[in-house]
Amino acid sequence: MVPLHGGRQKAAPEVARPFDARAREDALTGLHGHPWFADDVRGASRRRRGTENPWVAVAAIEGLATIAERLGPIAADGALRAAAVCVHDALRSGDKLARIGESRLGLIVDAPFGDEAMAALERIGRSVRTLASSRPEWRELSLSIGVAPLWHRDPEQALDQALEALARARRHGGGAVRLSTSSRPAPPRDGA
Repeated sequence: MVPLHGGRQKAAPEVARPFDARAREDALTGLHGHPWFADDVRGASRRRRGTENPWVAVAAIEGLATIAERLGPIAADGALRAAAVCVHDALRSGDKLARIGESRLGLIVDAPFGDEAMAALERIGRSVRTLASSRPEWRELSLSIGVAPLWHRDPEQALDQALEALARARRHGGGAVRLSTSSRPAPPRDGA
């Protein structure tokens, strides 16, 4: 509370916690940060383990702006935290998660084929829809996800393909998972 003249108190304005793209750990969610994710994407692009292949996904948490408009930025931060916990709890052993933007999450999923990676990501999306249906104030929450193969690929190109797939998922109306339309591996980089 901020004191006003005459002894009255004025409520301090609600302020959302800013996102720090340089932090190795996100202060709001406790997830790994963007630098950690970028390093891990580069490492995952060089590996293929037995029957598992790394896939990179970018997820947008939809509905946060509407929650912020309706209930305030602190409520939107709470919804973001809850959605991040929900996604984390829906991960399989070996899958990785980071907060890479204001309302974006980065994931690395190991799966032998695209349909298995898609199934794992669709399960994660369903978990956020279940969260939204359990709390009326968060009814707008959903998760749009774009995914691309990462093994033996240029990591920046794979991430761009995941972002392109995310844009298609968002155009579809949100709450969808889309696989990159490019299925051909990228040519090896010089020195790779």
